[in-house]
Amino acid sequence: MHNAQLEKWRVFACLLSNQARETAAQYRSNMNVATKLDRSVVTDADHAIQKQICDAVRRLDPTHAVLCEEKADYLSDMPQPVDSQYCWVIDPLDGTRNYVRGLPSCCTSIALLKDGLPIVGVIGDMNSDNTYSAIIGQGIRFNERLLGDLPANEHGKPVVSFQPSHRLTDVEHLPAWAGRVRVRNFGSSAMHLAYVAVGALDGAVCMDCRVWDFAAGYVLVTESGGRMTCGDGDPLFPFDLCCNTNGGATFVAARPNLHAQLLDTSTLADRLQA
Repeated sequence: MHNAQLEKWRVFACLLSNQARETAAQYRSNMNVATKLDRSVVTDADHAIQKQICDAVRRLDPTHAVLCEEKADYLSDMPQPVDSQYCWVIDPLDGTRNYVRGLPSCCTSIALLKDGLPIVGVIGDMNSDNTYSAIIGQGIRFNERLLGDLPANEHGKPVVSFQPSHRLTDVEHLPAWAGRVRVRNFGSSAMHLAYVAVGALDGAVCMDCRVWDFAAGYVLVTESGGRMTCGDGDPLFPFDLCCNTNGGATFVAARPNLHAQLLDTSTLADRLQA
């Protein structure tokens, strides 16, 4: 894969995230909100952003597939993920509940997968002009500034985001490592990964996530020198686009020396089966 082509795709995804930020701002004052079967919420901003991204992908290359969070009729006119070497994985608005309530933690997450492996990742913060982007093997950029590896944590206990599934509400279900770190939850798994990639968080553990929640963040974290795996330590990718993409997964992302400490496999496995 030529670097020039990868850079073209990265810039393309960054432009889409900027457009998504503008669209979200237009809908803030007058949005329609609905509740989905899984009890998550969706707005007309989610649908509008997703459609504009899909339309742009179709214009870019009609052989590219898309995998999106929101189901829509126009997706049937595009190649299916299992039939294309390249697949854009899109969460038009991650953290929709935050967006609805005016909480400043939501974003657009865009990844490009080649044969199930993420090669480009972009996360655009809806509440600022900040865009996090990366190409596999070429490092991470924060607002077009190339960053180095994750800085060392010199401020006491690691700060780790923990985002449980909707089924986990009791504090007794927190993993064993929770007492050894400072726990945060900003309500957007994609933003958690962007924060890990730039060192604002030392780690992130999210449960019952879909591939569009973490595909872009995977590129960011790994390109910043971090590690990101399933909750049991197995690789997250390559992702089988033939499988049921509605199934949930647990991911653990962190600085390398912290990652092993967060692989509380027995606790995470037990909670997923609860």
